[in-house]
Amino acid sequence: MTTSAAVLKFQPRVGRPWSGGVYAGVGLIVGPLLDAPATWDAATAWAASVCAYGHTDFTLPSVADLGVLAAAFPKFFRGDIWWSCETHRDLATDAFVVHCAAGIVAHWAKLHPAHAVAVRRVAT
Repeated sequence: MTTSAAVLKFQPRVGRPWSGGVYAGVGLIVGPLLDAPATWDAATAWAASVCAYGHTDFTLPSVADLGVLAAAFPKFFRGDIWWSCETHRDLATDAFVVHCAAGIVAHWAKLHPAHAVAVRRVAT
């Protein structure tokens, strides 16, 4: 059995430590959180600098990833605005944020502070 086949056979339960973070489902690993709200540029640079258990491929989550995180960890992602890795295609000064409790996705000026979480993906 190859390593990738072993990964496909074993998927931990949501919320369990795995592969440098906590498993959120669909191959999404939740890494650390930024200590305080930050601008998009600072949050993006921070996520890219994360090293957890030897893994260095962390990024900010996509809008869809934030939906998975809100569903998997509703108590944690309940009332705050979170940066995504997605930028606005027509406004270079904006990126997308998600207010997980309200289910609102909006574009927001990158200069405003928001919360950030680092994520990484594994083969599923």
